[in-house]
Amino acid sequence: MVVFGGRGPKSIVYNDLWLYNIKDNVWKEVVVNGKGPSGRYGFAAFLNHNQLIIFGGFDGKAEVFNDMWSINLKSETPQWREIVSSQYKKEFVGRYHHTINILPDGGIIVFGGRNKDQTLCLFIEEGEARGNITTSFLDTSELYLSKKWPEEVLLDWLKGIYEGKSVDNKILGEFRSTYKEYPSSHYEIQKRIRELSSDTDAIFSDVKFMVKGVKIDAHKILLKSSSSFFNAILGNGMLESTLSEIPLPNIESQAFSVLKKYFYGIDFDLTVDNVVPSFVLSHMHDIQELQAACVNFIVANFEEYSVYELLELSLQLKYKPLEFYCKWYLRVNYEQLCSSKEYKALPADIKTYIDNYFWPGKKYLDEISEYNQKYNDDKCSIQ
Repeated sequence: MVVFGGRGPKSIVYNDLWLYNIKDNVWKEVVVNGKGPSGRYGFAAFLNHNQLIIFGGFDGKAEVFNDMWSINLKSETPQWREIVSSQYKKEFVGRYHHTINILPDGGIIVFGGRNKDQTLCLFIEEGEARGNITTSFLDTSELYLSKKWPEEVLLDWLKGIYEGKSVDNKILGEFRSTYKEYPSSHYEIQKRIRELSSDTDAIFSDVKFMVKGVKIDAHKILLKSSSSFFNAILGNGMLESTLSEIPLPNIESQAFSVLKKYFYGIDFDLTVDNVVPSFVLSHMHDIQELQAACVNFIVANFEEYSVYELLELSLQLKYKPLEFYCKWYLRVNYEQLCSSKEYKALPADIKTYIDNYFWPGKKYLDEISEYNQKYNDDKCSIQ
């Protein structure tokens, strides 16, 4: 097995080359001297005898390649060689996530992929010549199996796919054996959907949201199944359901990204900057789990925020857990805060509550003051 390049953690792209011996279960890095292809992913590749050939790819930032490279894997001193001709670089569109195949006569054929503008490449390209743009496709609205199967068998099969349950049926067993098609659990189905939808290149995206000038790709099926709000605006009959780009003018882009990842079941990162708008957005959609996660983060990093602004926000949203924590914070830090103009500007009922129930309490402080006055001895005073 041959492995080249790819994208790793933190979107780092690689250009290293490895060989894996399946029989001995051993990995070996191929040390290459000289110039080679830049780090990339989404390229197409094939093996021709001892030669590995790669074409195209994306550097993960801005450059979509249209170069072609080959390397002899059996050479004692392997070196990359760029395949250059007079025409192909000018004619071939840079692309990634495309296919490449060898033709019987020894040539190659390239199809599909995405170019630098994130548009689909619908050209078939062979050798140095570009073919006609592909405009006709197989109609997949109706699919037919090679063998006629009873309707009840197909219904049981489809039911198994949707429900993740296996139906005991002799004929269905024959069907599954023929097509190697077995039902998946709900977890496996959701896992596959998340893997497809979390693709950073948004290949499977079918809707874009404009959030404060930022375009965010999304997937209708996941949003509609996770939120009554998105189910309404993306449903049939709504104006937004016909738009390719849906504006969300009153939402912060960072908060929307957190909400989207939550709906997709992907790990989301809360930060000091995005947690408050994420909390507001999760409250708007009544997502209690996300609200709690946001409040826990705020509490853990409370010194980064203004207690007065958070208290005002909790009162506006009528979110009691955050309101109670802000009041508790004011009570235990009463002596440091009570003389500030922000404290004095608090609503009268809240200020009265804090004044009456601050820690350690007015009665306790009065008793301490009385004791110190009575004995008037600095060495014995109680603080």
